[in-house]
Amino acid sequence: MPPLGDDHFDRLARLLDLEAEAEREQAARQTGDGEGRALTGLVVRDEDAGLGGRLLLTFGKRDTSQPLPPTRLQPGSPVLLKCPNDGQPVAIRGVVFARDANTLRVAVEDSDESLPEDETWRIELSADEVARRRQKAAMQAARNAKRDRLAELRDVLMGRREPEIVGHDSDPVRSPRAPIRRRRSALPRSPSAARSKRGRGFAPPSPRQPAPVSKLRPMDGTEAMAT
Repeated sequence: MPPLGDDHFDRLARLLDLEAEAEREQAARQTGDGEGRALTGLVVRDEDAGLGGRLLLTFGKRDTSQPLPPTRLQPGSPVLLKCPNDGQPVAIRGVVFARDANTLRVAVEDSDESLPEDETWRIELSADEVARRRQKAAMQAARNAKRDRLAELRDVLMGRREPEIVGHDSDPVRSPRAPIRRRRSALPRSPSAARSKRGRGFAPPSPRQPAPVSKLRPMDGTEAMAT
């Protein structure tokens, strides 16, 4: 395969944009709950301040005793919040961070503009714009990398240079690929290891024998008088 040029990054960026556009068109064609991809008829029940300048919104049905229908919206899902706002539609991107039977909590970027009051909201699953922006930023960083490790990896993956294998030196200090030397363990061997070693020609240690005890015999009367 011939080496890839910088236009490869442009092609990948266009594919990411096409994917995001297709997801937006698919979401626009959906009505109702979109097979669990959206929740409709929601109101803001609570607002709270979160870390990093985020606004934490709690949504639920207007009737507080009414549970939410089954949905694919789970913690971590990127969502789009929509409301008609008297002919001036509002769309806010956020991320679901908690949910229960009756409420759905979403974190959004805080802004100077206040949320519309007494509006009915629709929350739908959306494309992950944050991940798409991070992917494009990573591709741009790889494209502009020069004389560093990232530039070397880029050139190898794009076929611009052959990979090099380094570390043939056996010195473990200077070579990161030096063979690992096995060290003898100072721990006592297990009984099974000792038995296997004895089976390879080593004589087993002889059991320690008790010292011999001289046998005593009774003395007759002559021997007793002689002593």
